[in-house]
Amino acid sequence: ELQKTCFSDYDLDAEFNHSKADKKTLPSWPKGARPDLILHKRGSLSPSNILILELKKGKKARVTKKDKQKIEEFKKAPYKYRHGATILISPSYRDVNCKDREINWI
Repeated sequence: ELQKTCFSDYDLDAEFNHSKADKKTLPSWPKGARPDLILHKRGSLSPSNILILELKKGKKARVTKKDKQKIEEFKKAPYKYRHGATILISPSYRDVNCKDREINWI
């Protein structure tokens, strides 16, 4: 589906934790960090890093300080992701929607 969009030259990866041959590390995650989803061009750093997403699911899902911190750190050098968000997913598909309170742009 990504190929049908303006992001057809980009890669959408799940729990992708590599930057070239090295693990993606952050000040708070020196052993490596795995974002749930990222939209980027593999092997490139900014400005090709577009979006980092943290997904939470379940009735008690909530955005934590650690989630926000991870996104904020990925938006800084060297990765410089342009956008970051957390998405809360209800256990029932009929409850899923895209209201501002459920998608938290950081």
